[in-house]
Amino acid sequence: MGFDRSPGELLTNEKMDNIMLQFGDIIDPTQDVYAEHFLTGKKKIRLDLNKEIHIPRDFHVQVESESGRSLTVTLRVYYKDQPYHCKSCVEKHVGDCPKRIAEKEEKQRIKKVKEENTHTVLIGDSNFRCANENGLMANVTAVTGAKLGHICNQLEFENLESVDTIILSAGQNCINDIHILGPKLWETRTIGEISKTEKVMNSLLEKGKNVFLLSVPPAPCTQITQSTKDSRLFINKHLSAIVERANTIDAKTGIAGFIAEADSSYDQETDFTDDKHLSQHAMERRIGKLDDILSDNRKLRNPVLKARPTCEPYRGCYPAHPAGCMYCTKLSHSEQDCPCPTMSASKKRREVSGSDMNEAKVQKIR
Repeated sequence: MGFDRSPGELLTNEKMDNIMLQFGDIIDPTQDVYAEHFLTGKKKIRLDLNKEIHIPRDFHVQVESESGRSLTVTLRVYYKDQPYHCKSCVEKHVGDCPKRIAEKEEKQRIKKVKEENTHTVLIGDSNFRCANENGLMANVTAVTGAKLGHICNQLEFENLESVDTIILSAGQNCINDIHILGPKLWETRTIGEISKTEKVMNSLLEKGKNVFLLSVPPAPCTQITQSTKDSRLFINKHLSAIVERANTIDAKTGIAGFIAEADSSYDQETDFTDDKHLSQHAMERRIGKLDDILSDNRKLRNPVLKARPTCEPYRGCYPAHPAGCMYCTKLSHSEQDCPCPTMSASKKRREVSGSDMNEAKVQKIR
């Protein structure tokens, strides 16, 4: 491989035959490899490696340009039973890396254990992006930019047949546009989303599911003004209230819970990676708090799982985009066609003068 990059194209098949003679006798001369009628940048040759010299995978070849300049070409060479320096175990060996084989077998074993014992799902906004389902006895979905209503919509796309514990986290993204909408419109929309959440939660409780809501953390973006601070407390207060009401319903068979931490438990320097997202440290603390509440056979941590419960963002969870309008979170229409009063306020905000519009177009092109 590597003949499609300069100066690799200077190496003809005849030149390659001469170069490869240092490793053994040629059985089938060098040929170009085609995909249908197109060159792939690869060549193939069949050798008898009777000189007992192995070809390195990163094979450096000297080639002379038309002007007489000496250039180095790096080719990638592969053949069966070729020794190579493995980056996983930092050793030179032939064939599959034993460390990778062991890791693959371990993953298969853990996968089987999880399929048989996982009855919990975690669904939330991008604060769940560093949750690692390979280290948790749960399936994790992180919906980037999701409001409360979007998380309710996501539940329609989840297979909950074998699930009996559902952990939901959202509400922080509801605060993003409070300064645009104003307190009254924002409160109307948010109450609608909270009512939707209560309806969905009660429906799950009637089916015997246990539902736990996580509070909105004091992320820096929620602490900018008194308005954002109050709106976060408003959401947490109402989420706590719908859980209290749910636990008074006699017809339900599931359990509802509201998981909150005191603001003093958060360190702004270590618990947030930026102005919006929880750090791995804060997420592990939340997981520990959930484990304190969940029953013994539903703990998120399990000794069988060797991986950490958190990882780099989106490396260990299922990432998704919000289903529904970005303003009212309702399905079947987009924000451009949103009939809600909140959208009219946004449209007014978007109307600009002709000069501003031209400038906006220039910025978009850039």
